[in-house]
Amino acid sequence: MAILTLKKLGYSADVANNGLEVLAMVENQFYDLILMDMQMPEMDGVTATKIIRKSDKPQPWIIAIT
Repeated sequence: MAILTLKKLGYSADVANNGLEVLAMVENQFYDLILMDMQMPEMDGVTATKIIRKSDKPQPWIIAIT
């Protein structure tokens, strides 16, 4: 639903299936905003967010969703 809403508003979005994919994606590209699912498989959103926050890279806004 979030992807469809963003698309209708004219935004593009990348989709990660789990927290490990999120970390790989933020290593390769800067994101202004991350809608972080708190209950992802393999690595939850809380853990992924903590790892992103420890990074020296520019920090995106992260909005927790569930």
